[in-house]
Amino acid sequence: MNTTQIYAKDTTEQKYVPTKVLFARNLPLDTTEQDLVRIFSAFGPVFKVLLLINKANAFIEFQTQQAAESCIKSTEDIYLHNQKLYVSFSSRETISSDRVDQRDHFGANRILLVTINNVRYPVTADTLYTVFSKCGEVLRIVSFPRQLGEQALIEYRTVEQAKVAKFTLEGQGMYGEKGANVMRIQYSERTKLDIGNQTLKAQDYTRQGGQIGSQYNGEGIGMRPSKDEFMGMFSSAYQQIIQGGDVARDQPDELENSSIFSQFDSLQLQPSTPTQDDKAQPSKVLLASNLPISPDVNPQSLFTIFGIYGNVTKIKILFNKRDNALIEFETSEQAQTARDKLNKIPLKGQILQISFSKHSSINFKSSEESGDSSLQQDFSHSWQHRFRVEGSKNYENIYPPNKTVLFSNLHESLDEETLRGLLSENDLQTPQKINYFKVNHDKSKAPMAFVKLSSISEALEAIVHLHNKNFEGKHIKVSFAKNTI
Repeated sequence: MNTTQIYAKDTTEQKYVPTKVLFARNLPLDTTEQDLVRIFSAFGPVFKVLLLINKANAFIEFQTQQAAESCIKSTEDIYLHNQKLYVSFSSRETISSDRVDQRDHFGANRILLVTINNVRYPVTADTLYTVFSKCGEVLRIVSFPRQLGEQALIEYRTVEQAKVAKFTLEGQGMYGEKGANVMRIQYSERTKLDIGNQTLKAQDYTRQGGQIGSQYNGEGIGMRPSKDEFMGMFSSAYQQIIQGGDVARDQPDELENSSIFSQFDSLQLQPSTPTQDDKAQPSKVLLASNLPISPDVNPQSLFTIFGIYGNVTKIKILFNKRDNALIEFETSEQAQTARDKLNKIPLKGQILQISFSKHSSINFKSSEESGDSSLQQDFSHSWQHRFRVEGSKNYENIYPPNKTVLFSNLHESLDEETLRGLLSENDLQTPQKINYFKVNHDKSKAPMAFVKLSSISEALEAIVHLHNKNFEGKHIKVSFAKNTI
């Protein structure tokens, strides 16, 4: 059974006139808003989500009614955490509730409001910094108690860094222990934090002599702290809290016997600077995690994405964990290049996490064993490999992801207007700029075009949809350009 799409017919529910709002029931108790946005975004942009987890229900509002209708008309079941959901049109025309943080959907901000539930371990400015500085340059932090836990305001240098933190850390435990110090993150309305006196609960990390050096390297998610470093931070915070007479509820008496670090590695944040693991002999198999769960993310599209940097021979999307896939290359060097270039890039609203797999090769299972044969594919003899000819120029033209892509091998009749039409047909946004050119003195050379899209994610979508597309007998070639235009 294919569970990557949504079958939204719920015959037990009263039928309503179609609107932009859908009603989903039978949700697992650990469902988050992020889960719902991820799944329903396969049918169109989600505008708001109202999660009523105590009733195992939710309302999902799309930006357009067409997207909601597309969901209802789908013919596949939806499963979340192995539990089938039932979806129908809602009687609501819009979601209007004080419980919905609308800023999450149309007003990102560089300041995050973090609510920490089930507090069992210290919550200080420095412990928060240790967690959030993995995702960007943290400027200021202030934390304060609330009735059922703690809250904190985290100010980043940029909105993009705040987005990465919100996406990466939402629903996780501060110390890696499931169910303890669980973080719920939304955007704050504030534009800047003003820190007066530096205290245990309030720190300005832009001031000289700040207590912690930045772990952010300016290129994405920063260096992950080691377990020893985190334990040191925990110990320091714990002692400070004791000395200040503000001991958190149910604190352990012996840090050495605490179990909170047994699951430290479950934070699943890969470092973007070399660690000891990175220095190990790389495998020719990569593990791609945090993939969007969408019909458009399949072995063929992953082949196109990872094939930008090497010849992919096999791909296997994990049946029981659809946001993970194994990608095997011809050589470990090609896998290394793909990992270096594609780790942490955005794809359909997700931030890809790519690491070397412990497997040396991918073994396919039979369709009966795998549960869904469409999740695995052998590309060993594919004609679409970019690097079939040893020493070809393709080896010289490998560039990191950026907003500008190069269209080459174009048919004479494929002019700029036609190219814009192809982009539009594949639901890509209007390009910011197109530089189209022909080599007039050499008729043997096909026309080419540099196209600047609105984002790296859009550029990647252009490659997925249009690379090797047959137009008038010629296969269009699309790759990332060396320079932006």
